[in-house]
Amino acid sequence: MEKIIEFSKLQEAANDTTSSNKPKKKKRPPKKMNKHTKKFAIIMSILAVCLLALLYLQLPISHIDSVTVKGATLKSAEYYEQQSDLHAGDSLWGYKNRVVEKRLSQEKTVKKAVVSRVWPSDIHVKITEYKPVAYVRDSTNRIEYVLENGAILPTSKKVTEIDMPIMTGFSNEKKRQNAVKQLSQLDAELLHSISEISPNTEKKYGEYAKLYMTDGNIVYIDVKNLAYKLQYYPAMVQRAKKGGTQKGVYNMEVANSFKKY
Repeated sequence: MEKIIEFSKLQEAANDTTSSNKPKKKKRPPKKMNKHTKKFAIIMSILAVCLLALLYLQLPISHIDSVTVKGATLKSAEYYEQQSDLHAGDSLWGYKNRVVEKRLSQEKTVKKAVVSRVWPSDIHVKITEYKPVAYVRDSTNRIEYVLENGAILPTSKKVTEIDMPIMTGFSNEKKRQNAVKQLSQLDAELLHSISEISPNTEKKYGEYAKLYMTDGNIVYIDVKNLAYKLQYYPAMVQRAKKGGTQKGVYNMEVANSFKKY
């Protein structure tokens, strides 16, 4: 019995030795793509991208569907759309936002223009206009806007609708611009309280103005300090009313003073 066990052990050892002496099969590395196959794959990829691009350009989604202009008051939305040179049906890739914004900003009414694309194919144009701060009369006595940048713009407003001061007698362009700059700094309530502004011709030196107020008072004021000094006008009027005086002349050129009519 022991011989049989020893023989089986010897046989197992022999089998182990035989299996260890057999050469092991090496794994083959993956085949590398040859140069011709690589070139073919690259060319096919490029062709696929080009075909997709051509297909996209033929679809309606690649063209401007609509142009929407917001913020237009002094001029119509249609006018700004024409000036933008953006039209429904044009390619979405045929323009640059910055170029259109610069083109619109050259309009004398436009303070800022922002062009944006709204998915999938709409264009929005946001216009910020210069605000009107006064009126002037043209050679035919028609009313025109004076914008905060000094530009003159025709308007269809009637005389009965005037809600800002009329500038008269400003033959000097620089002095008119200085007055416009000051008027643009006033809040709406103060601006609307002035019915007319003209140079104070009694003063030979400096820049002084004569204001006709909607409440019937007259104000003499230094133009360069107009926005700052005129903010005290409502309080001065209230003090005069408490003193029993209704109308008069307010001199705000140097020190503030009041003289009744």
